[in-house]
Amino acid sequence: MGRFAVSIATAVAVLLTALSTGTSHADAPEPRDDYAGFSPGLRALLEDVRDGSLNEQAFVNHGYAKLGWQGNPPQRYRDDSITEQERSVLGLAIDSVMERLPHSVRNGIRNRIANHAFDEDKPREQARPVPEGWAGTGEGIEATQRGEAETLAVPPIQCGQSLRAGAIGTFSCRHLTANFELWYNLDGPRPVKGYDGAVPHFREGLPDDGIPNYIQRAAVSFEMALDTYSALGYRRPGTDKILVVFGPEGAGPKDGFTPPTDLLGRSSIFMGHEADEWSTARHEVFHVIQYAYKPPRSVANIPGNLIPLQAWMESTAEWATHQAVKDDPFMPSTGVRYAYASAIGEFLGRPHQSITHWDGLAKGRQYGGFIFAEFLEERFGAVAIRRIWERIDTSEDADPGLVITAVVAELGSDIVHEMIDYGIATYQLCGQARGGPSPGAVWHMTDPDIPAWCDRLDKDNRTKAADPFPRVPRPARDVHRLSGDGKASGDIVLEEGGSAYVDIMVPGPTSAGAWKTWIVDIKAKVEEQAGSVQLTPILWGEFPARAAPDQGSTPIPDAHHRFTMGPCASQVQALTLVFTHFRADLVDHRQPNAKIHWETAFDGIEAAGISNGTVALGVNKYGTLHEQGCAPSSGEGTTAIGLRYLPTGGEGLAHVDQDEECRCEGWGLNVSHPGGVPAYSGWARGPWVSGAPGIAHPVRPVSFVSTDTSAVSVSTIESPYGNTILEQEFSPSPVKELYQVKVTVRTTGEAADLPHVTLRRVMNWNADPTPRQEYVTVRAGDPQVEYSSDDGLASADPQAGRTKIREDGEFTDAGPYDQGALFDLAIPMSHDPVEGLVGRVTLYYGAAPDQPSAYAALDRLGIRTWSIAKPVTSGDPGTPNTYLFGFKP
Repeated sequence: MGRFAVSIATAVAVLLTALSTGTSHADAPEPRDDYAGFSPGLRALLEDVRDGSLNEQAFVNHGYAKLGWQGNPPQRYRDDSITEQERSVLGLAIDSVMERLPHSVRNGIRNRIANHAFDEDKPREQARPVPEGWAGTGEGIEATQRGEAETLAVPPIQCGQSLRAGAIGTFSCRHLTANFELWYNLDGPRPVKGYDGAVPHFREGLPDDGIPNYIQRAAVSFEMALDTYSALGYRRPGTDKILVVFGPEGAGPKDGFTPPTDLLGRSSIFMGHEADEWSTARHEVFHVIQYAYKPPRSVANIPGNLIPLQAWMESTAEWATHQAVKDDPFMPSTGVRYAYASAIGEFLGRPHQSITHWDGLAKGRQYGGFIFAEFLEERFGAVAIRRIWERIDTSEDADPGLVITAVVAELGSDIVHEMIDYGIATYQLCGQARGGPSPGAVWHMTDPDIPAWCDRLDKDNRTKAADPFPRVPRPARDVHRLSGDGKASGDIVLEEGGSAYVDIMVPGPTSAGAWKTWIVDIKAKVEEQAGSVQLTPILWGEFPARAAPDQGSTPIPDAHHRFTMGPCASQVQALTLVFTHFRADLVDHRQPNAKIHWETAFDGIEAAGISNGTVALGVNKYGTLHEQGCAPSSGEGTTAIGLRYLPTGGEGLAHVDQDEECRCEGWGLNVSHPGGVPAYSGWARGPWVSGAPGIAHPVRPVSFVSTDTSAVSVSTIESPYGNTILEQEFSPSPVKELYQVKVTVRTTGEAADLPHVTLRRVMNWNADPTPRQEYVTVRAGDPQVEYSSDDGLASADPQAGRTKIREDGEFTDAGPYDQGALFDLAIPMSHDPVEGLVGRVTLYYGAAPDQPSAYAALDRLGIRTWSIAKPVTSGDPGTPNTYLFGFKP
């Protein structure tokens, strides 16, 4: 309770297992928890009542004795001391077990204890002397300073009293506010800091007013907290002043503890004599508020539900602390202002556990659960948290998981949907806080304290920034950088309300800039307790921005996805599998958790970036030149790559297109068999291909492989008259400025019936640094050239007709305007006994530093059919880069 890591539920859940209505010890479920870590006497007391060897009334009386409110317990149950955490366990155990007793017995015990829990000796007229220079009587004090008279309100007499609280101590000082009564000591074994001097602002009182600054600050914090919670619509138990005792015996100097209101007959807060007067004070006040909504009778009837309820108490107390400190202008700007978030790393460091998971004694995950309450506040407003407590107050089952589910439904949503959004929101929590781009239309949390939360996450090894997003801390995740066959696998255990994250990365670019776009095959299977397990794949570009819209959530027990991923900024660089689980019907927390097995493998490559050190090509699986690459071009800065001249970084084919992806380069094949068989064609341009399922002549990929310097694409054109295979092998040529493309066409037919095959190659030149404004030259020196023109925007289908923009045939330095080159080339076919009907030609793509160098490269290989494109620049023709296409039978 409070900032003690108190495992109240650890004790009570097991107690209630034996004590629940209508359940004998013999019929009770096997307890989930034991008391191995407790002090021997307390352990014996709890085990005896659990085992039935100690009745409920005796347990309550011995429990009060151990808490110091009456006599001594029997020797078997004594300890030299018990921790404040153990006091908390015992306190709520007494409060809950008390509900099992007959009404008259219960009231008799409570009246007896309440009448003697707090006491004070008379008279109380002894007072600390009035500070020098002050004089006054009654409720006012007349001060004369620098010749000016002021009438100031005087606080009640502070010290010289005898205030007793059971066996936890005697206190000599008291400070009263509108809603609180603070007891403390200025000397003795646990005194508060008595400094009462100069103050930096009015909130800490006046110098030498008889009230230590520490107490003044604490009093203001208590009152501000109560004001905040009242403004949020919460009620408090009772109307008496809330007692705050500083420095009780047995408490650590930094502790804070708030026992159930009914335990001692009044609302009380116990604070260590050095406890944080800013955040801890506000935290404990919300525990007082919570006891107005905790239904002891319902709790006592439900075995085990105090475990998540206690966690929810701590989570929402930290959330409430945030509400109470965020608008306080006098709150220190660092440290205690964010103390409510101190356990966020512990919470998100184990995200697979339930949102209401309780760590037990001296642990803190439940305190970090404030982040889930923050999520609900941002989704539905602060009223959502109050409505959850109101429903706990009236619910037959006070399990917060069930209550949260019901309230979310009342607010118009569904808990499964919200848990998915929560899992995603916490994963990308720190993206913008660490300088990342906006997630765009994707919902994300926006609290102004998020940067401070992220600083804490970065200090935890489980949540600190690391690959694949090295600047951004995130919840604990399983990171896999795939290589080889891309195989990876793992097993996940999810508690209800938990999330688990698997980050998947593919191999990065080589030192020479080569890369691959992989097809990643992913499977997931729930092996136990299918429930409401969901898988949400997220495709990342520059974190937290998406590379593509979220793929939606897949309910499993079985899920199967295929994703295209690459290492470049414009590709899907990383994939996160978000597994979420929520079982609204799961009441018995001893049931097995969800167990999921996932696995991945490469299912081929979609595209590749290859390079010979001078020229780089972006080749997709259909053998066309246009892909999303890694480095921006030196002209427009496009990361798309078709043909890149590496010495300048200039791009020759791909460009930035705001409307649609550039159809920058492509091929088409027309096959005409003799004997009256209709001609058919197929084509590919960029990522688009002809045909579709059920339509004649579709192009389908057969295989695509690549190395750092080469790639081989094999596609098939299907037709009712036989299939045609197109193989394109990209590899460095003997001339560094040119890549060669060996094209092989295979089709069916008899040796005596050679088909006429036309290969169209069309390229939309976009020569950096003046893309869409080029000078283009075309030569057609081989008899296999059937047609050539400047229409680089034409269809890649040879059957679409032959077109031009301004020029066809041969022409020199046409332009400047947005153009390219179109070539229809006849492929000579022959019959091979092994391969059947086959034809081969060689194409070339490349780049040079200027036009003369481009001509020299073509001449060295004896290429007579070609096109070059050069930008509109001054100086030597074609500088800084000229782009080339060539054809050789």
